[in-house]
Amino acid sequence: PFEHLMDFQKGPAVVKNLAHLLKEAGFPVAPDEDLPCLWYKGVGRERLEHYYNKKYEFDDYIPGYTAPQKQAMLAFLKNMTDEFSADSGLVAVLQDYYNSIRDDMPIDTPWTNKTASE
Repeated sequence: PFEHLMDFQKGPAVVKNLAHLLKEAGFPVAPDEDLPCLWYKGVGRERLEHYYNKKYEFDDYIPGYTAPQKQAMLAFLKNMTDEFSADSGLVAVLQDYYNSIRDDMPIDTPWTNKTASE
């Protein structure tokens, strides 16, 4: 997932896995020892530092959800993890999202239009 690509530890491994898939499919790829450098140059220092500091691509937007929306997302991810339990790669990604939502998602209050006429 995108979050792994933007991670200093996981990003080079993502590129390495993609390179191996491409190589198995017959495409020419760079040598393994060049892949971390290609990852760094491809993503770019500024984007990596920004994402590392903010955890989002954007400066002016941090999504928030209501508590029921958060619980619905967690339930959905749990169901998907159970349904695809045989796919360890997908389960790992779903679990990362589950943990991130559970631990880091800001909770907003539900919006009401107080200016609307009744």
